[in-house]
Amino acid sequence: MTKKRPWMKYITKDDMPNDDLLTFSDYVGIEETVDIVLALPGLIIPIPRKPFRIAKERYIIDNFNGTKYSINQLALDCDMSVKQVYKILRKHLSKQKKDNS
Repeated sequence: MTKKRPWMKYITKDDMPNDDLLTFSDYVGIEETVDIVLALPGLIIPIPRKPFRIAKERYIIDNFNGTKYSINQLALDCDMSVKQVYKILRKHLSKQKKDNS
């Protein structure tokens, strides 16, 4: 972490150097944004559209209990459609069959 300097408490949203960091600070806070900016200068951090897809797939596989209700709940939990949940489960079952052959 960056060493806190007395002048840092004067940083406001208006001091954010660009709109991306302004948006970032809206979500995580000004102090945290300043920490990241000062700790990682010049680093470009792309944020993927579906960053935790693999973790969601593991969650779905681990929490599917065989019922339509669980599919609906998993879709809601993971912010995806029921169709996407079925696709993940089919892919998993297909892989499982191959592994057992």
